[in-house]
Amino acid sequence: MKKIERQKLMRQLLEERRFYRQQELQAALKEAGAVVSQATLSRDMKELGVERQMSSQDSSFYRLPRAEVESGLADAALYVQKIDRVDFSLVLHTGLGEASVLANSLDASGDPRILGTIAGADTLLVVTRSSQDGASLELDIRSYVEEGL
Repeated sequence: MKKIERQKLMRQLLEERRFYRQQELQAALKEAGAVVSQATLSRDMKELGVERQMSSQDSSFYRLPRAEVESGLADAALYVQKIDRVDFSLVLHTGLGEASVLANSLDASGDPRILGTIAGADTLLVVTRSSQDGASLELDIRSYVEEGL
């Protein structure tokens, strides 16, 4: 199987289900007719930008990258338990140890509404550029959190 076809198959498999180990993805590829070595699998995953995503069960799985802004906000669905807003600041409450993971995701998103984040163990402060940006970001995060329920 050619590289382009193999990577297309990898994308399809990664969109359809979760893989917690590379060996699981390698076995699924084999079942679909694409026998690959561990080195080739790792190289393909790197080229496709495959990344690890934490699940709510304290394990991680492989996923395809999403658009950066969408990715940061969508990650809120995995971690946010409660949202409070005061003017241009949001306080996001997460599980213990998850605030910094979400902070990294939001910082990397490049969302122009976000000036910066400060994370504790289970609380994340998000400072936005204006009251309007704070309200808009709150609505967006709430929509992702509600979809994730």
